[in-house]
Amino acid sequence: MVPKDGKPLFFAGLSNVRLNSDHPLPEGTYDGFVIVTDASSGGMVDVHDRRPLAFRADEAQEWLDPSIDFERASHLANNAVTRSDAFTWFRVSTDVNKVGNNEARFNEPHE
Repeated sequence: MVPKDGKPLFFAGLSNVRLNSDHPLPEGTYDGFVIVTDASSGGMVDVHDRRPLAFRADEAQEWLDPSIDFERASHLANNAVTRSDAFTWFRVSTDVNKVGNNEARFNEPHE
């Protein structure tokens, strides 16, 4: 997916990161993150039923504010302005599904 306006993309994510290695996370929790997704529509629905939730820069800045509460975060996630039709969609190589693969060609359309 490529933004039609050429502006940077900001994906909504959630993380759990240990700030101090001297204080381990509670049992059963781990350092990590997830990218928040939204239902696909437009060109991507033929490829996958989910897409990353994309924010404008101002929305991303608010999302990253550590003082944001659940209600505001939920509102942002449900009302993000960047919709599916703001992107050009194309298939990429299935090699993107292999952990450790990181090549520039993955950003190019694949037949």
